[in-house]
Amino acid sequence: FPYANLGIALRGNGDVAGAEAALNKALAPARLHKHRNLAPILVDLADLSCDLRQTSAGFALLTEAAPVMARTYADEPWRSAWVEMIRAKCLLASGRTAEASKAATTAAPIIKALWPEGSHYAARTDAVVKSIRAGS
Repeated sequence: FPYANLGIALRGNGDVAGAEAALNKALAPARLHKHRNLAPILVDLADLSCDLRQTSAGFALLTEAAPVMARTYADEPWRSAWVEMIRAKCLLASGRTAEASKAATTAAPIIKALWPEGSHYAARTDAVVKSIRAGS
């Protein structure tokens, strides 16, 4: 799934439109073939949607991703916690700070137990928690 990786790389370089296009190219075959990368791609698209304040789309993608992530990665609970962390981010973007705080409070310890300080997921978790505390 080079398009999924390309989407992540483009987003990291600030090319939001390119990231969205690449992730959407990865999504169609992932759905068609029920590929194990389906849920992570959905979560990456939801994350992007919520950054763009398209929270309805983000929530829809997370709703689709959550059961697939739980089933596909049952042996990696941090992945379902990541879905919840992105949900917290979307809740915050839609002005639902109390709900965002609750979701992040549950998910953060699971993520941080696996990923060390300074790692991608730990840093992103810290950023979401910091934004929730700031109320933005």
